[in-house]
Order: sequence, then structure tokens, then C-alpha cells
Amino acid sequence: MKKFLWFYLVFLLFFLSPSHPTFLGVPKTGGESSDTQENRFVSDLRTFQKQIDSDKAFAGLFAPDVFAYPVVLQPQNAHAFVSSRPDELTYFALAEKFGSVGLLAHNTLAGKDFFSLKAGDEVGYYQRGVWQWYRVEKILQFQALTPESPTSDFRDLEHPERVLSASALFQEIYAQPGKLILQTCVARGQIDSWGRLFIVAIPISSTETKFDALQIFSANPSSLLEAVPTPR
Repeated sequence: MKKFLWFYLVFLLFFLSPSHPTFLGVPKTGGESSDTQENRFVSDLRTFQKQIDSDKAFAGLFAPDVFAYPVVLQPQNAHAFVSSRPDELTYFALAEKFGSVGLLAHNTLAGKDFFSLKAGDEVGYYQRGVWQWYRVEKILQFQALTPESPTSDFRDLEHPERVLSASALFQEIYAQPGKLILQTCVARGQIDSWGRLFIVAIPISSTETKFDALQIFSANPSSLLEAVPTPR
């Protein structure tokens, strides 16, 4: 009996702890609208870094010749929150607990630019004075069987016979330590949230990147460090 009570107590402490993620779903990233949908950040990397620093943004994501957006945090314990501003991405806090960097955006806002990326493209993630570069490894799409729900089941569009629960899809996508994951919705017909798009990128060193960051940051070598500090 004492042994049973001990295991029960451990169960309660672990699963009811505020630090334990009770939401293991895939946020809805479609259907938002805005009066303005222009990327207000310029394409020059040096200027972009200065804007991120001066605005005190949490981080920034730069895709050469594609887009440049600041990154904002989710409110505490609001794991399904995605910013409704047209010019920013949202840091998916739950992904961090599984070792990856997850960035969310609505497909009608900043997320529309994710569709311009392709395998082999490079993106730079800037946080606290440090750049980490990534190369797009693969792009995945899933149909949400209940489009408006973050806990919907999902059908793999590449292998239609595969249907995953929201938690299984989350684990498959975000439990990839060290990788960068971009997520937005896939529209179909009149349904903005018909599916989900995931762009998976692997970290690369500053010497591997095709983008000439060395020239831009020659006056600030510390910006070329390859490791991004763990967010607190």
C-alpha cells in the first residue's frame, strides 16, 4: 500500500507540475487577417540585426532574398498562441522542451513567405547577439482532419495511409534536437487551416553557409559564433 501511494504521489507531482507540458498538439496557423501584410524589415542583414536589437525583439529569422522577421514569445503556458501581427513570427516554447527551435506564423500573414523556401535554402536565426545558420533539409505537409483544432489527427500527404494523432505528429516534428522547424497552415479551397506545413532545417556552421556573412560582420566577429544560447 505504501509503495502504491509513493508511485501515486510521484505521478501527481510530475503530471500536474506547471513545468510539465500538458499540451502536445500542433497549433493552428491559418485564418488570421490584417490590414497590412508587408514585411517591414529590410533585406540587409546588418540593418536587420540592428533593428532586432533596437526593438528588443526576442530573436529574428533571416532568409536571404526571401524574408526577414522578428520573433516574439508566446504568453506563459499559451502553447497554441500564434501572433496575429503580419510582420512577426512566434517562438513555439513547447518545442524548446524537446530540443528544437520552433517558429510559427499564420499562412495569411508572415507564414505565407514560408512557401517560398525550398530544400537547400539557408536561413539565419539571430538571438542575443549570436547567429546560427540552418539549411532546409525537408518540407512536409499534413492534412488536418479537424482543421480548426490543434489536437486534430493528421494525414501524411506524402504517405496518405499514415494518420497520426496530434501528439504523435508533434513528437515526430519537434523532437529533433538542434533543428529549426518552421510551421504554418496549408489552405485548400475556402479552408485556411486545411493542413499544416513544416519546414525542417539542420544547423550548419558559418563556414558552410553560402551566404557571405563574414563580410557583413567583419566589424563584429562575435556575431559569427555558431551556437545560440538556450532561451531562459
